[in-house]
Amino acid sequence: MAEPDTEEASDVDPFAPRGWQAPPPPAPPPPPAPLVVAAVDLTPPGPPELPFRFVGSMNDSTEQVVYLARGDQAIVARTGEVLDTQYKVLAIGPKQIEFEHIPTGAKQALVFPARDN
Repeated sequence: MAEPDTEEASDVDPFAPRGWQAPPPPAPPPPPAPLVVAAVDLTPPGPPELPFRFVGSMNDSTEQVVYLARGDQAIVARTGEVLDTQYKVLAIGPKQIEFEHIPTGAKQALVFPARDN
C-alpha cells in the first residue's frame, strides 16, 4: 500500500471550507491577432523614363531625322530604328517622336520643345 505523500498532505487543510460546485472553467484563450494583409500592386511596371533629350531635327524631303542626346552621346533617330537595343522609333511627327519600349511594349513620346522663330 502506497504511503500518502506527507508534503502534499500537510499542504491541504482538512478543515478549510469547501463548496460542492465545480471550480470555474479556465479563462478562454485570447483572440488570435488579426491577419494583416499587405496590399500588393499587381500592375506590371511601366517603362523607365526616356533617357533621350531632344537636340534638333531635319527634314530632307525624303525622311524626317531627329537628333537626340543621351548624356554626352549624340544619336540620330529615324522611323523604324532601334536605339540602345530597348527603344524602337515608331513615328516622327512635327512636335514629337514616338517610341516603343521593347521589353515592356509600352508606347512613349518625347515632345519637342517649342521653337521661337
